[in-house]
Amino acid sequence: MASKNKCTAYAGTVPMKEMLHCKFCELVIHWKCASISEQTMKDIQQCTGLIWCCNGCVGQMEAFKPGSQLSVMGGDTKTIHESNAVIINQIKDLGEKFNKTLVNDDLNLAMKNLESKITMLQDELKNIKNIQNCNNVISGQIKEIKTILDKKITEDILDKKINSLHDGLRKSYSDAVKDVVGKKVETVNNEVMSINDGIKALKEVVISTKKTIQLYSEVEERSFNFIIFKLKESNNLNFNDSKKEDDDKIMRILGAITDEKFDMSNVVKHYRLGKRSDNVRPLLVRLKPKVLKNLIMESLNNLKNLDDDLKGIGIGHDMTKDQKIKCKELMNLAREKEAADKEDFVYRVRGEPGNLRIIRIKKRLH
Repeated sequence: MASKNKCTAYAGTVPMKEMLHCKFCELVIHWKCASISEQTMKDIQQCTGLIWCCNGCVGQMEAFKPGSQLSVMGGDTKTIHESNAVIINQIKDLGEKFNKTLVNDDLNLAMKNLESKITMLQDELKNIKNIQNCNNVISGQIKEIKTILDKKITEDILDKKINSLHDGLRKSYSDAVKDVVGKKVETVNNEVMSINDGIKALKEVVISTKKTIQLYSEVEERSFNFIIFKLKESNNLNFNDSKKEDDDKIMRILGAITDEKFDMSNVVKHYRLGKRSDNVRPLLVRLKPKVLKNLIMESLNNLKNLDDDLKGIGIGHDMTKDQKIKCKELMNLAREKEAADKEDFVYRVRGEPGNLRIIRIKKRLH
């Protein structure tokens, strides 16, 4: 009966002659599960001295190629081994001197202790990048050990010196790690602070842009409106009757200004500003076409054609808060100019809300 074995790919049993054995990790797998052809399997069986390697071991071998991380680490390890070889040779020289003062059993025990300490040092040295500095430290300690041997100091003192060397190396490694990590953390913190500053500046730009858009939107919205000042209203009427009364007055006012019959279909809405009181509230009117509003503002000289019950009213732009502040400043400046002018001129503020200016007008002589 043919020999059987288990395939690690599907845990089934197949004849040994159909199995592949990895020479590195002892993996056993059926040739079909290894994804090779029948012809390749026959070639493997016919060749003597041929070694088959599984995919896992092939992947690990890639790590040892020149330029790989393990290759680089191998170079560092080689350097460490060379340094350790120097140390071991120096220790052998010390042993020859030590043999003159200690019996064979004591010497063997001391050498074992030294070898144990050396093994521990090798593990620590694998993680230290600046090997030259470490070798300098080790050389200095070895000189001290030689001095101890020359003076025939006991093994206890020697052991203390070796422990001191071990502690020094551990501290040096710790300081080196802290220095590298600290610099990386500082770099990351600086980058984070730079990004935060950029985000803060971007937020400020977004807020400023948003405010600008809102301002332009408000200006555009108000550009369809105008306000009628000092237009009397009846406080004894209800809301609907009061609205009808304002409708009639608006038609009469705009008809007189435009010198033609005015159609209320051009009015989107109108309402009084503020709460009812003894004072006359301004009346805000919104028109559909902006061109009609511009025509009205350019024809305000026709207010003199109003009926007697409507005379005394004023018409102005619907301004934003900033525009009102600017207009008020210009009006005060116009009054100052007029007071200082000794000639027969008056100063008035004219123009669109976004383009207000002071103009000089000669007084009319009656």
